[in-house]
Amino acid sequence: MNAPGLDAQVATRFQAAFADFASGHADRSSVGDALRAIGRDAQASGTGSADVVAAVCEAAASAIETARNSRWEVVGRLLHLQEEERRRLAAEIHDDAIQTMAAAYLRMQLLGRTLTSATDLGSCEALERVLKLSVQRLRRMAFELRPLALDDTTLGSALDDYLGQVEFEAHVRFHLLDGLATEPCEQSRLVLYRAAQEALTNVAKHAAASTVIVALSEDTVGFCLRVEDDGRGFRTAALGERGLGLRFVRERAEAIGGSCRVASKPGRGTNVQVWVPRS
Repeated sequence: MNAPGLDAQVATRFQAAFADFASGHADRSSVGDALRAIGRDAQASGTGSADVVAAVCEAAASAIETARNSRWEVVGRLLHLQEEERRRLAAEIHDDAIQTMAAAYLRMQLLGRTLTSATDLGSCEALERVLKLSVQRLRRMAFELRPLALDDTTLGSALDDYLGQVEFEAHVRFHLLDGLATEPCEQSRLVLYRAAQEALTNVAKHAAASTVIVALSEDTVGFCLRVEDDGRGFRTAALGERGLGLRFVRERAEAIGGSCRVASKPGRGTNVQVWVPRS
């Protein structure tokens, strides 16, 4: 952007700010701050084009800020619609599929009491076990889709309830450290809860861990979730099956102005940290 009259140093900084933004090395907020700083420095320099440079930088920074706010608004609506669809599916599974399977299970139990053949009785009991397992899996699916605790309690309490389910099934010891004094907004709650779900699913499936720490913390600008395990770890360059889920976690966090970092080494466990802004 070597426009006539622009100081070469200012032009270089201007180009660098947009290059960082285009490459993903800087977010909208930091680029906006950089542009405003360029404008202030240009005015302080007293060059003939100082006012033009300052006006251009301020306009560009304001446009970036407006785009960021609009994106957050759209993402918020999309997340809300997605959660509403999850809630609807969970209700249908509970009210239809689970009730049907549970009724079939009870009927099989009644049928088993009338059978006298050992072969028939064995087949009936095998079907009972299949039906019972199917009901359990459907209940877990409904719980995963939309846990009631997420609507009725704090984020910490909802995660504690979820950890109880995972601990029972995965035989892993979990420790929840809830350091939140305030409650995140709905968008941030959903992003952090879904991030915890994905990270803990990976632990249960892949980590072979004995202990997992789930920590919630906050500062003046945002909230942080940390999931750390003492499992086998992996090379972050080869995420494999875990990569898709963690990519969704990162995209969700970044969509509302947050971030996601994954640190892991073979034999050294895994640390997943997700940060989201307060608003």
